Amino acid sequence: MTRWLQAALLIAAALLWGGCFGFDAGGGGGGIDPLQPTFISATFKSEQGKIIVFSDDGSYSFYMSSEKMAAQEPAINSKYEIKGRDIIFEREDGTKFGSVGKLSEDGNSFTWDEHPDEVFIKQP
Repeated sequence: MTRWLQAALLIAAALLWGGCFGFDAGGGGGGIDPLQPTFISATFKSEQGKIIVFSDDGSYSFYMSSEKMAAQEPAINSKYEIKGRDIIFEREDGTKFGSVGKLSEDGNSFTWDEHPDEVFIKQP
């Protein structure tokens, strides 16, 4: 048997074993489809003091300051979804794809085209 054939058989056996016993041969990501929308529950704040609160039900609230957040006076209350690393914000009128944010690789910060000179950092 050639080495190529041995390697092919070994890979086929591993895939068959994984298929029968639930092994994720796809590796990292745990089977999450990057094209399906996902949601998070987190608060992010910019250096300029603007705050955005994401809820895992697909809603978000955007506050211009900590004072506005404490008073529960958001500038925006709407919906969002995450696809891959893109955060797609709906406008308050329900218009899809109003603006887009881009999550960092580690998910601890994002940039937003509505506020291009700011980076929003995940809060503890």
